[in-house]
Amino acid sequence: MDKVVKEIEQWFQEQLCAGLILPTGWNGRPYDNVYRLTFVAGRPRWLMIELDDNSLFVITDLKECKPSESELTLSGFTQFVRHNPGGDTFDPSMEVFTEGSIQFVSLRPRV
Repeated sequence: MDKVVKEIEQWFQEQLCAGLILPTGWNGRPYDNVYRLTFVAGRPRWLMIELDDNSLFVITDLKECKPSESELTLSGFTQFVRHNPGGDTFDPSMEVFTEGSIQFVSLRPRV
């Protein structure tokens, strides 16, 4: 899992921010929401990702982490839990997925 953590950290260091595609589709309107990595840690079976000091992802038994210049794809998990604790403008929520993929899409302008 250490290799995966390093790949995620490196991808976000290069891209700075990303859009998010969940197993059910884009989170919000495509290319509208912007997310930054604020924490990532790996355990033998779990990967924990925090975005914007707010959303927490817990991914169990991740099989594949595939970084490219334009996106970072996480797939082959047995469970993906997305937890949003809520805030001033939205209520707390939690989603659980047992299939699909998570894609972070680069929003960095290409020159």
